[in-house]
Amino acid sequence: MNESVQKSSLLYVYELLQNRIVFSKEDEQQFYKELQGYRGECRFEQLVVEKLQVDYIALYSLLFDKSGRLSQIDCLLIFATKLLLVEVKNFENEYAYFDDQFTSLRTNKVIANPLHQLNRTEILLKEILLSLNIHLPVLPYVAFVNDRFTLYMKPNDKIVLPT
Repeated sequence: MNESVQKSSLLYVYELLQNRIVFSKEDEQQFYKELQGYRGECRFEQLVVEKLQVDYIALYSLLFDKSGRLSQIDCLLIFATKLLLVEVKNFENEYAYFDDQFTSLRTNKVIANPLHQLNRTEILLKEILLSLNIHLPVLPYVAFVNDRFTLYMKPNDKIVLPT
């Protein structure tokens, strides 16, 4: 029972509109972000299917609400003895991760730290699992899947790089 990656509703809307209207700069950027995210999740799904040789259940694009706190999981891999929580990123170019900040070396712009998002999602998922009396360890990771991505950083066991 492995679920496949699905396009978001927003991506569907952008695709329907792309040849019918001229997007604003903001809509164009959001469309690109949605498309890159979808492509990254498809790439991750492909890697999971190719590389995993054990029994698992893969769930993609889960959206859940716990006490009014929304969270989205890119991929939850369920194994007999553990759960892997994966935040998938399809970044391109070179970045640095120092002092808890991700910085694009091309633009020198600091971006939202995906480890913070992963941490919030992990906490909510553990709360939900506890409320369901499920006691499996949750192993959280940020997986960068784009071969044209480089990250300069100290080793971090929660970050999986494409190479």
